[in-house]
Amino acid sequence: MITGADDEMRSAPQRAARSQRTYDRAVAMLAAQPRSVADLRRRLKRSEEDPLLVEDAITRLTERGLLDDAVYARLYMRSSVVGKGISVRRTRQVLAKRGVASQHADAAIAALRDEAPVDEEANALRAARKKLRTLGVTDTDASRRRLYGYLARRGYDSDHIRRAMTELLAAAAEQGDSDSTP
Repeated sequence: MITGADDEMRSAPQRAARSQRTYDRAVAMLAAQPRSVADLRRRLKRSEEDPLLVEDAITRLTERGLLDDAVYARLYMRSSVVGKGISVRRTRQVLAKRGVASQHADAAIAALRDEAPVDEEANALRAARKKLRTLGVTDTDASRRRLYGYLARRGYDSDHIRRAMTELLAAAAEQGDSDSTP
């Protein structure tokens, strides 16, 4: 006859194996791409992991310094604003959507601004120039609408967008005048 103690003895190694599998899956997800605590939790639960084992894995990763929302926010802020030309406002929205607390996002913004001043207007102009190359002609209404929409989706406010577009159109007109000079 199997007693409750025997059943627990057999299930303890199985629980440990399931716990290790969940932890290994979490580590693999983090190795593929940095994630916030909330994002990792959501993805592990979506892959039908036991919620208690998910919390255990998150606790272990946090204690070992492998999962930290403050570090994630700083890395993501730098990558998005400096590397991809996305506005600080839009990056903050993405971090909030990924479950990062606002104090971590604020600290990441402050750290980024301490490293080097963030010039949203220059970033908008740089993003507009890059997009303009793929749009081709700049003097059509459709190109202007597409460029405006592109910059708006990247989180730039209307003043920065208008200034970037004005500067680009003035430069294009100036270049057009110099091209037509014999």
